Amino acid sequence: MKVVFCSPGLTYLADAPHRTRMCANGMASQGLKVTVMGFPSSFPADPNSCAFDYVSVFELQAPRKRQRWLDWKQKLGPYWTHAVEPFLVKRAAFQYARQKGADVLYVSHVEPWIFLFMAWLNHVSKRRIPTVGMIPYMFRMAAGNSRSAKIRAWLNEAAVRWLPRYCEITCDNIHVARLFKVDHYSTLHLIPEGHQELVGAQSQADARKALGILTDRRMLLLFGVVSQAKGADSLFSAMDGLDPKFMVYVVGQTGGVYGDSWGPTDRLKEKGWGNDLHVIPRFVSEEEMAQFFSACDGIVLPYRQGFAVTSGNLMKAIEYGKAIIVSDQYYIGEVVRKHNLGLMFPPENVEGLRRCLVEFSEKPDSWFEEIRRNSRRVVQEQSWTNVGALYRKLFERIVSPAKPEAVIVRREAN
Repeated sequence: MKVVFCSPGLTYLADAPHRTRMCANGMASQGLKVTVMGFPSSFPADPNSCAFDYVSVFELQAPRKRQRWLDWKQKLGPYWTHAVEPFLVKRAAFQYARQKGADVLYVSHVEPWIFLFMAWLNHVSKRRIPTVGMIPYMFRMAAGNSRSAKIRAWLNEAAVRWLPRYCEITCDNIHVARLFKVDHYSTLHLIPEGHQELVGAQSQADARKALGILTDRRMLLLFGVVSQAKGADSLFSAMDGLDPKFMVYVVGQTGGVYGDSWGPTDRLKEKGWGNDLHVIPRFVSEEEMAQFFSACDGIVLPYRQGFAVTSGNLMKAIEYGKAIIVSDQYYIGEVVRKHNLGLMFPPENVEGLRRCLVEFSEKPDSWFEEIRRNSRRVVQEQSWTNVGALYRKLFERIVSPAKPEAVIVRREAN
């Protein structure tokens, strides 16, 4: 079966290259012939780690057209990033899938207001290609405070309720489907995000040595591109007044299409955190990301109220077997509670987070060992290979809808 895997966010979504590579590899492990389509000239990862072909939408164009695109990209800035480029990639993916006789088009990180009309055109076309779109929750969380961002979020929430009429959709958990009011559609399928086994891939001592981090203190990591939804301000408020019995590293890109700063830290440094609070506000490569996750003892996820989607950092924490401190809501709280992976506090509750930080600093080593064991079980149950098998069965079902026995992706009530 030939699958065109459209990944429209490869140039601007921080987790898109990794998620695309792992998901496409998982599909390929099940015997699917996968071609990934994105905007960059080359796939942003080592080709030897990819079990799929890659086609650049940019490189498909004639030289003059490529230059025009680059000129418009410079002129439009974030409007190009969040609207024009995703449109061009998705349009090209439909065209390519038809030209190459693909069996299925899979669109990762669908933005409904851009994709809805395309899905409708495909639905009514004589050359209709079975299409699956993965609906993330990020476009609601990324609404921000600007007028254009709020309009974008409103358009997406209006469009997403129509999208299941014209294509199959997937969500990684039922909470996202309910919040967008699409949980009643028969075209909805719940397919979780996958995990890879990374516990012990690099020793903590070696990772800290490579990063120049002290080896004799516990380390808590807040990782990712900066955004208001991350809740870094709650973490800094919770740290205020605590003795620095552990190190805190805040790592991730700022500026451009992301927030300008992780927030002020001068007060904390004046109150004793000067040597134990480290903010690294820049792009971090996959190699460095692996080192930071290997180096830490725990991950803090103080997301603001309303975060319903799977967090890439939650997945990474599980993959590396790290303790998780998380705001208890929707899927992220559900996972940590169900598998006993860490500590929880009410969203945006500074006192609750402060209690978790104190408890983290006082937990015995045996607690961290238990979390590593629990994490391994989750990784084994929810590997990318197993997720790839779910996608294969879904694709087989929509290509041959007359076979009811092939329906294996159930929508759970919990």
